[in-house]
Amino acid sequence: MHDTPQVPYTPRVPSPRPHPVDSARREPAAPSALAPASFAQQRLWFLAQLPGGNEAYNEPVTFTLRGPLDTAVLRRALDALVVRQQALRTRLVAVDGEVYQHIGPPETGFALTADDLSGLPDSAARLDELRLREATAPFDLARGPLCRGRLLTLGEDHHVLLLTAHHTIFEGRSMTVMMSELGVLYAAVLDGRPSPPAPLPLQYTDHARAQRERVLSGGLAEHADFWQRPPADAPPLSGPPTGSPPTDSPRPAQQDLRGGARVEFALEADLTSGLRTPAREHGRTLFGSVLTGWSLLMSRLSGRTGVVVGTPTAGRRHNEDLADVIGFFVNTLPLRADFSRTATTGEAVAHVGGVLREALGHQDLPFEHIVELVNPVRGAAPTPLFDEDTARRYVRQLEQVLTDMASLPEVRDFRRRRAENGFRVEPLDCDHREALESSTSPRVAAVLGAELAALAPLSVAAPAVSEEA
Repeated sequence: MHDTPQVPYTPRVPSPRPHPVDSARREPAAPSALAPASFAQQRLWFLAQLPGGNEAYNEPVTFTLRGPLDTAVLRRALDALVVRQQALRTRLVAVDGEVYQHIGPPETGFALTADDLSGLPDSAARLDELRLREATAPFDLARGPLCRGRLLTLGEDHHVLLLTAHHTIFEGRSMTVMMSELGVLYAAVLDGRPSPPAPLPLQYTDHARAQRERVLSGGLAEHADFWQRPPADAPPLSGPPTGSPPTDSPRPAQQDLRGGARVEFALEADLTSGLRTPAREHGRTLFGSVLTGWSLLMSRLSGRTGVVVGTPTAGRRHNEDLADVIGFFVNTLPLRADFSRTATTGEAVAHVGGVLREALGHQDLPFEHIVELVNPVRGAAPTPLFDEDTARRYVRQLEQVLTDMASLPEVRDFRRRRAENGFRVEPLDCDHREALESSTSPRVAAVLGAELAALAPLSVAAPAVSEEA
């Protein structure tokens, strides 16, 4: 925890107003035309201008491919995917103070490089070096491309495919879409068949326009009223309340997105089952129990009964035509939990679950405008409204993505921290792997990980919520 003087926060993201492109054209953008950036893209474009802010939003994944691979067919399949998905040929440009999506032509092609490491005595070390380089190399948002790949040959039937995209055009659901469609396209090209996927009825640019129009037309006024209530008077997690012991270290004047640490630990099947019990009793999910535990930990360490954590949502619920579209749809919700009136673990789970459910009912307002409405007091270091975030990420085992081949993803987290401290839940078979990430230091990540690992069994064994648990 840190103790930092607070200063008023002035939003840097442009306020909702008619975009020049909106005023000039209401029809879908031509393939090579400028289109309005979404509000989330505007925010990430601004953050990318900060030290380390660009590569902090890289989305890397490694696929180990076992079996015969036709590299020429793979290239053609990736190129076909770029034709189908506008986001993969999008770059972000600033013109007269506004951020636009610039959509490249369908023949842009996919940026895939290849390296043959077979026969090298240090192939394993070279693989690790290239994997780290690809995952951490910044993107040029204005020049593009914002998605790249590297195919490494380790043997005749052994390849590693490194894919990295910038978060402004990509998120978790997009990875699932990309790998599913790549498998279909690869098989079609290999067999000499026409590309089987039906044309997409909408693209990400259509989503950005529709979202902007809803905000400008006042269609989200009900959601705006909701978000101005609970988070507005929530204390920030930036220091202890008056009279509590001093913090052990000062918070940096500015959050360093280039640093950070990750600590992993696993919850055994019995403990995972035990955590499900209070969730089921109160009609909640396992994620609700984990979110409650993380919020309780933040409450305990900060000395406050009221805490705010952030959690992402998929952002695709209103239009089924967007289900198979690659893009940056995810929205972030600040969740305010108040444990002043919860005496048991069950009550805490029920309370946090209710907060989550209510927030999900108002998830359509972009996080950027929640920040503008609340106008929180903050310094240069923390994330607006919250310093901590919690997410549930499924590590999907993609088998036979490419014909006659087993493809197993190695989701190695080279990503930098985006909130000051983050918590990820990854289900693996019956057990769950938890990951604690901190933007401050390995020591902080290790301490938080140890605290949370100790808190989980206590929450199962002892239902009482107290300052000691």
